Amino acid sequence: GRKPDAQEEAILRKKLNEMLADFQNDAKGASELVNIGSSPRDTTIPVSELAAYTAVANMILNLDEVITKS
Repeated sequence: GRKPDAQEEAILRKKLNEMLADFQNDAKGASELVNIGSSPRDTTIPVSELAAYTAVANMILNLDEVITKS
């Protein structure tokens, strides 16, 4: 684990904003994403925001750097 550098952080923030806009325009898709699984979602977080954070977290967790050590 490490913090992202400035360029990586800018990319993540841009992607988060893009995903937030997408999910604000697709409430059904956002709801479907955050309601997968057996654990209840945090209802204090707006569905579109939670979906956007979920999508960005998924993007991060799919990086080779997360899977392998170098």
